[in-house]
Amino acid sequence: MNNIEELRRAKNYTQQQLGKIMGISQTSICRWESGNVLPETENLIKLSEILDASIDYILGKSKYYYPEDLGNGIYTTEERQLIEKYRKLPPELQKTIQNTLNTFANSVETK
Repeated sequence: MNNIEELRRAKNYTQQQLGKIMGISQTSICRWESGNVLPETENLIKLSEILDASIDYILGKSKYYYPEDLGNGIYTTEERQLIEKYRKLPPELQKTIQNTLNTFANSVETK
């Protein structure tokens, strides 16, 4: 099982829109999502760039959305989704989240 449909939906693309961006048919996207056909290497690379996910995650071979090194591991899918939601917020709400997170982190460190 692959994660193409999940990733496509997370980016709010229809199959037709993703196909247009990639220069392929909607039918190809449908076949990939159903697992009937795997994308060729060049299309996997494009998917990785467009959907902002690792090829291993796209193919369902890894639970990690994207292998970004944090010094002690990589982002989980849940962490990546939170980051994406955070980036969509206006700056004033991002600042509120930063302050709240710092408050929680500081309270844990002092215990």
